[in-house]
Amino acid sequence: MRCLFCAFLLRSHKVSNAVEEAYPSVWFLVAVLLMSKLFKSVAAIAAFIFCVQTSAEENKLNSNHQIFETVKWKSKSGIPDEKMIDAVNAMVLDLKSLKGFLHQSLYKDANEVWVDVYYWETEEDAHASNVSMSDKTSFKNLIDLIESDSVSIEILHPLQSSGNHTFNQ
Repeated sequence: MRCLFCAFLLRSHKVSNAVEEAYPSVWFLVAVLLMSKLFKSVAAIAAFIFCVQTSAEENKLNSNHQIFETVKWKSKSGIPDEKMIDAVNAMVLDLKSLKGFLHQSLYKDANEVWVDVYYWETEEDAHASNVSMSDKTSFKNLIDLIESDSVSIEILHPLQSSGNHTFNQ
């Protein structure tokens, strides 16, 4: 007994009634082959859609990867950690109003080097922040606590990531 799907495949691929009637078992073989061809087409389409989606996600991932900026410095002698942290917190309040600012974290290593890590939407936003912050009182107060010759700034672009991260704004 024929399934309607097989009959549809046979009719849609213009298999003649003569072949169908002359070789009753041929219809099944042809239907299986056509379904196999259909399966391959569906698999090819699914693979194409997956590749397009993956490519789009990679582009999204690359465009969504934030710029990572590090600022390293040593504090002047006798400055307590709490005072440095308070100064950074005050500056972050001003940073939050700047275009492209996403997140900030402050660290201190075993050699007494402070490492302030910033995430920005673009490199342009990171560079523009330096100009925008230069006249802010919060920035000037922080600078007063830092050995000026110890400051280094790096802006890094992501080359690899294990996944997306988002920051609450």
